[in-house]
Formats: sequence, C-alpha cells, structure tokens
Amino acid sequence: MIYPRLNYPGYGELQEPLGLLYIAASLEQAGFTVELVDLTLAESHAVLDDPLRRTDVVGLGCSTALFSRALATLEYIREQKPGVPVIIGGPHATACPEDVIEKGFDFAVIGEGDITTAELITRLASGQDPHRTPGVICRHNGELVQGEKRPFVADIDSLPFPARHLLDYSPYIEKGMFHIGMFVSRGCPYRCTFCKPMQDMLFGKKIRIRSPASVAREMKAAVELMGERLFLFRDDTMAGFGPAWFEEFREARKQAGIENLHWSCQARVDQIHPEILTIMKSNGCLGIAFGVESGSQKILDYYRKQMTVEDTIRAFDLCHQFGIGTHAFIMMGAPVETREDLEKTVNLVKRIRPESISLSITTPAPGSALYDEAMAQGIINYQTYEDTDYFLNQEPMRLEHLNRDDMAWAHAEILKLVPDTFHLQHFQAQQRRWQAQKLKPDHVSK
Repeated sequence: MIYPRLNYPGYGELQEPLGLLYIAASLEQAGFTVELVDLTLAESHAVLDDPLRRTDVVGLGCSTALFSRALATLEYIREQKPGVPVIIGGPHATACPEDVIEKGFDFAVIGEGDITTAELITRLASGQDPHRTPGVICRHNGELVQGEKRPFVADIDSLPFPARHLLDYSPYIEKGMFHIGMFVSRGCPYRCTFCKPMQDMLFGKKIRIRSPASVAREMKAAVELMGERLFLFRDDTMAGFGPAWFEEFREARKQAGIENLHWSCQARVDQIHPEILTIMKSNGCLGIAFGVESGSQKILDYYRKQMTVEDTIRAFDLCHQFGIGTHAFIMMGAPVETREDLEKTVNLVKRIRPESISLSITTPAPGSALYDEAMAQGIINYQTYEDTDYFLNQEPMRLEHLNRDDMAWAHAEILKLVPDTFHLQHFQAQQRRWQAQKLKPDHVSK
C-alpha cells in the first residue's frame, strides 16, 4: 500500500495516512501480508523497489490534488514490476472513477474501502472474477464495468483498529507530528456545498459513531505502541455526539487506564453549549477546530453551512471561558463574495480571537456541488490536478466581485490578528501549557 505524497509541499501538522492504515488492517484481518510506504517521508520512488519485489498487488489512495503524484507512482510501478495489479481508492477515485481507469489503474474502489478492498484482493488471490466486485470499477474486455453499490458498514465497531504497527512513527514525530490521528465516526448529515455530495459517496449522509469503549481501547493500543501523546480526532462534528456519549467515554477511559490522556477535535459552532464543553473538558479535551469559513451570513448561506455568525461568536466565547483552545478554518473567495464580505470575515476573526487559524482560498473539489456550479458558470481555473489544492492555488476561480488585491488585503489583515496561521505553533504551545498547568476556566478567561 502506497500513499503517493512524494515531494509535495505541506502546510500545518504532518499526519499519518490514516485511511490506508484502516484498509491495511482489514487486509491483515482477511489473512494478507501488508506493507505500507508513505512517500511523504521519502526522497524518491526508489524506496518502493524492495517492497515491489515482494508484492502481488499494489494499492494507492489519494485526493484529486495528489493524483498527479499517484500517476507518477503508477508509472514507476509499471517500470519496476509490469503486470502487477494496481488498485486506487480515496476521494479522486470515488469522484472520478473513469479518469483513474483511463489513466492506467486496474481497479478503482468507490467509497468506503475496508470491505471492498479485502474482497477484491481475495478474488484476485483465489482466481475468481474480480470485475463485478461490489464497490469496484474496472475495465473488462475493453469496456468499463462497475460492480453493484457497496453498502456502508453499519457497525463501525466491527472494523479493526488502524494497522499502526506498519509505520515507524519516529520520522513523523521528528518532522513535526504532534498528535496521533483517530476517527471516531463516519458520515455527515449536513449539506455544505464544498464537501457534498462527495462526502456522501465516501461515507454516507448518516453519521455512524463508534462506541466509547472501542475508542478508548484504540487509544490505549496506540499509547502502548508509541508512548503517551496527544490525540487528534479528525471527525468533523464530534461535539454533536452529545453529553451521553462523552459520559460513557469518561468511564471507558477510566476502565482502560487512560483517563489522563488529552486530545483535540473538530466540531461545528452550532454544537457548542456549556454542558457539552463541561463534559468534553473533563474528558481531556484541550482544543477544538471549527469550520468558521466566513464572517458574512450571505456567504455561510451560499455554502449551505446551516449556521449563523452568531453561532460562531457564541462558540468561541464559550471555549475561551472554559479554557479550551480554538482553531478557526477560514475560506475566502466564494463566487458571490465581495470586499464587504471579506471585511466582515476580518472583523469576525478579530472578535472571536482564535489561538490559531487556517486560511484557504475557496477551491471547488471534483465531486462537490460547488465544483459542479463553478463548472457550469465556466469560472474554474484549473490546469493541473494540483490546482485543486486549496493552499497551493491562489486563483482557483475567476471571480466577478474580488481581485488579487482584495484577497491579499484580507489575508494580511488576518495574519496580523493571528500570526501563526499555518504551522499551529502557537496553538500547540498553548496546548502544552494547558496540559502542564491544568488551568481552570476562570484562569484562562482572565
């Protein structure tokens, strides 16, 4: 299994390829021997030489932004081991399956890949016909064929924990990895235009939540493997699990002997209230990252965020009061956005005072409603796959109401307010202080 992020610029914190680790665990459970190479840490494709000599099947996973790297990796694989079956999954394969097959991959795994990949490789290993495997698209006798739709895993507690033992975490930590990544749920019931319907194709509209006991056991296993570290729950809507889930989580952490571990997460601002912050903080929560996106209600409504600017202000005020760190994700450059909307965003950042922030240019991803709309309007400004990277591309759309000077002004003003925008150094230092001092909410609010 290969994560093809070779020589690709990075922003923020380095993270392990968690999706591939889940797939690897399911393959091991099915009886296969798995090796995983994360090219993020490599200098060249030469690190694949020895694993390729040993392998019978290769699998990759990537986004659209990384697909050019995946193609370069595919070319190297074909040179080193002609004829080996190569499978690709992830967001780009799910959104654009015809593209990945036309570019030379043998099989595309659509959506949730745990069960599908294990079944596909089982069929390949046993000599069965792989071409109608549910959840798979491929070419057969010159025609594109697709298996029936694979249902989502109803009980995600039934899935094995990520195969972290396949990675040496030392170089990740040396290169700035601060958290151990985890997923607690799959699926999202919201309708944001920059995610949907792609996210629905990957994980479904209905949220499926793991049991607190399962999460605590995985945390304990990770600590036993790597030592005590902070955790990052990568779920988008964790506060929405509700107080009862976190009450069970407290007991599960105690039973597992990990009640002193700390973590950060992501949540929606409209999920935040005193009761949930009280139980989250008492469970080890140090920080929450929010999709703030904009200070203009017009822009939030355009994105179909189903939240208000007032929700954002209230959520950040409460987090400051409770001594929980805050990170804000900001998007600039919606097709309908104006200079006045940008000014509202700058003013909101000043008002909510996040400890850290991520700034990005609104960049429609293939498979999203925003992408379809921008394509219909003829305003997409992509020449390469990497142009879909919202950090790399500074002009992803030809905007009617904003120009470069407007965007540069807003970017500079926000950086003045929150200087440590991309590297999260301030937020991480703040987390260390909170963890060491165990500050109470009234101390922080002063």
